[in-house]
Amino acid sequence: MAKIVQHSITPPLDPETNLNVRNSLNYYVVLPQGYKETEPRGFVFTITGYGSTADDEYYKNKLNTYIADKYGFIVAGVRYHNDARTTPQLKVNLDGLTAFYQLPKNYFTSNVNIIEKLHDLLISRKLFRIDPQCAVQADAFHKYSSFGFMPAIDHLYVLHDILGKYAIDKRFISILGTSYGGYIASVMGKYAPYTFSLIINNSGFSVAQLAEILGSKMGVASGSFVKYSRGIRHEVSLAASTIWELDEMSPFYFSDAHKKIRNLLLENHRVASQTVYCHFHSVRDIIAPVKYKDMECEILKKYNYVYYKKIESEKDIDGELFKDMNHGMNASLRNLFDYSYRRYLESKITKDPETDFDLESMYGFECSDKEYIFRYSDQGVKVEIKDLTEIPDSKITFLSQ
Repeated sequence: MAKIVQHSITPPLDPETNLNVRNSLNYYVVLPQGYKETEPRGFVFTITGYGSTADDEYYKNKLNTYIADKYGFIVAGVRYHNDARTTPQLKVNLDGLTAFYQLPKNYFTSNVNIIEKLHDLLISRKLFRIDPQCAVQADAFHKYSSFGFMPAIDHLYVLHDILGKYAIDKRFISILGTSYGGYIASVMGKYAPYTFSLIINNSGFSVAQLAEILGSKMGVASGSFVKYSRGIRHEVSLAASTIWELDEMSPFYFSDAHKKIRNLLLENHRVASQTVYCHFHSVRDIIAPVKYKDMECEILKKYNYVYYKKIESEKDIDGELFKDMNHGMNASLRNLFDYSYRRYLESKITKDPETDFDLESMYGFECSDKEYIFRYSDQGVKVEIKDLTEIPDSKITFLSQ
């Protein structure tokens, strides 16, 4: 039977904000039965999306143990930056909610759990989500969302730590991510192209989501509290406060450079590699529009082996792997890994045993007025941001009067 081990390491500094808002970076490793340090095993990250964390019962004790037991792989989940999204300090306009949904005045009593009560409202009225103008206000967990950038770096930090602690077969290092987790998986493939053998992206984004990043600064919902009832997803909309600003003079201005390092549609950020990508997306996805996934896969096909399954009609819903055509398709993540692993084997691609850490890779991603530089070594990954507008004094020409 698989064994679960928890680890904690020092979290990386965010090079965009120069902030470190966490005391630790925690992750959970599932070791397959019979694991021995003398026998390298394949490795899999599972990355949660909105509303879940790596220490949830399903991920830690069901999905990850399933993969470990069936394939003999080491599996890990990471409590990445801002994964929980919110703190308990919520601000709710009860009068506004009562009026908007024409509720009895005593619907919200003093001792009631507001979020549970709102989920009950959605379920009883067969609604999918609370209207954004009635969104719950909250501080972002870990103070702000880095949207993909820091979560990807967190996972790369953890991978380096795992490579030093466990016997890993570097010919098979994989990622399974759904929704926001799928996006993080693909961002990791962009930042470390020679590290991963298989990246599975179910319904992931392709570009930065400004509503999630800027939250209440834009006056829109940027997340949700999720509850499933009879297989149907119900969301209480959330507008998070954040340190990011729209003011160009602020040190926390979210600029074009910030958008581009998170953008998966920029071909000049790609290099050819042996990573196999498996993408799954519904044409009815209103959260992560399929048109961007189409563009992403067309670019990827020039540099990688890509399997892209687009769910286009009800005939593609089998009730086992995919259960509906909404965002995420209510997919069985166990079946999704099985299905993708078969596609990986059919590709007949075996990645070289060196990772970016072994190769001491360096990548410079030009993003408008900045260059994001990723350096890998046996010491880990280091990320720095170079200002491309800074001109050396020797190159400045002064015009005479």
